[in-house]
Amino acid sequence: GPREFLDCISHIRALVWLLLGSLIHYSLSKDNDILCQPIPISMGVNIAEYVQVILTGTADQSGDRISVVHMSSLYQTFMACQLWTIYCERVGMGQHTSSQANQDECYHGNVGILEFWGRILPKILGIVSHTNTRDGSAKEARLHLLSVMEGLQECHSSALSLLLPLFQPILHS
Repeated sequence: GPREFLDCISHIRALVWLLLGSLIHYSLSKDNDILCQPIPISMGVNIAEYVQVILTGTADQSGDRISVVHMSSLYQTFMACQLWTIYCERVGMGQHTSSQANQDECYHGNVGILEFWGRILPKILGIVSHTNTRDGSAKEARLHLLSVMEGLQECHSSALSLLLPLFQPILHS
């Protein structure tokens, strides 16, 4: 209901700050072997659940006009998705060695990314394909997804190549 929707927005906002802090620490650290990992990759399932609740709440908002709360929550949700993708990728890179442990972490990071997006993409597709073409939430979701793709490209994210085939149905709907 509405309370769960607002709780999920609060969780997503906190998540964005944690992810930003971790990624800023990573980028400013002179020794990139020191990883700030406040959230385990395995939490991607829980994060995907928050995202799904917000996307469902947004899809339930009907008509030409989407409320400010729903519009801002959609923005924050896609921002969290982008940051989570980059975070998983950075955690997956771990230390810059070619050890078996590092290869396992990299694999775990990519699996975390694919599992996360695999859980939320059906909801995004539902928003863009099953709503009225004049519906603001469909347009907003499509634009936010394009923004995520641009952001991942600007970060030289290797995950983008994994995600593009998954994004195709949404981009062509």
